[in-house]
Amino acid sequence: MKTKIIFIIIGLLLTMAVCNAIDRGVPMPSGRRVADFSGVLDKKQKWRLRKICSQLETENDIGLTVVIIKMALDWIQSGDLDAFSKKVFSEWNTESDSDGFSILLVVADEEKDYRVLYGPKVPSYIKQRVHNVCSKLLTPAIAKQPVDVAIVKGVKAFS
Repeated sequence: MKTKIIFIIIGLLLTMAVCNAIDRGVPMPSGRRVADFSGVLDKKQKWRLRKICSQLETENDIGLTVVIIKMALDWIQSGDLDAFSKKVFSEWNTESDSDGFSILLVVADEEKDYRVLYGPKVPSYIKQRVHNVCSKLLTPAIAKQPVDVAIVKGVKAFS
């Protein structure tokens, strides 16, 4: 009887370990253009980011989506931010937004890291502009400031 109980307990523990190791997958979009799964943005910051994204789409025909997570490991077993970002880009159909004129910014709050992905039709001059903003403003801001402030400054500089 004791042996049977021990095997049941071991089976339950192994099942729990396997379930915890499975990818949660990609979260569903939680809002138009700004998805804060980390909870770092307040209502005003979300509104401001959505307004900037909307202006960018209206004025330049570029669809910018901002996704904020605590860390990639919360969503994907490998914990690889690149892999997570690519999954979001394809599964949310961000790639097809604005007929391929799309940009995805994924920020991992606790990792103090981010990734930027581009749709197939984003012009190279816009990619260069985003790269410059990221290297000169977003990278240092994320390292030194609260992530919410850094994101708003970075996205504002995109427009």
